[in-house]
Parts: sequence; C-alpha cells; structure tokens
Amino acid sequence: MAKDRSEALKQKAYEIWEREGRPEGMHDEHWAQAQRELDGEVAEKPKATRSRKKPGAPEETAGMVADVPVKKPAAAKPASPAPKPKKPARTKP
Repeated sequence: MAKDRSEALKQKAYEIWEREGRPEGMHDEHWAQAQRELDGEVAEKPKATRSRKKPGAPEETAGMVADVPVKKPAAAKPASPAPKPKKPARTKP
C-alpha cells in the first residue's frame, strides 16, 4: 500500500511539474501539492486554456517528452524592385 501511494505521489508531482511548465527548484512545492491533491484537500488546478497541441494531435504517453514550442518563421517580405540605374554625370564640353 505504501509503495502504491509513493508511486502515485511521484506520478502526481511529475504531472504538476509538467502542467506548470517544468520550472526548476519547485520539487518540494509540487510534492506537497501532490499530497494535498491525492488526499482530496485541494481540487486539481484547471488545465491551461491555451494548448500547445494542434487539434487532432495524439495524446502523449507517460515518459514521452512534451512538445517544445517552436518559433514560427517570420513572414517573407515581398521582394523590393531593383534599384533604378543612376544617370551618368554630364560633362562640360
């Protein structure tokens, strides 16, 4: 039983860590929150309203690395017209 609870706490703390964007140095807080959630003291935080997943993307399975946001390439600028050739300077006769 204790082993099951330990595994459940570990999994819940990991889920909280991922849900909060994988911040460093917050393992104690995540562990305590996992204990509270498993004990039913606090309802789970609602998932973020903005999802990084594309619609229809397969769900991640345990142990997989979450998608890392990738910067979108900048929109291509339209090509500017070629510069007009300069007129040669007039010389005096």
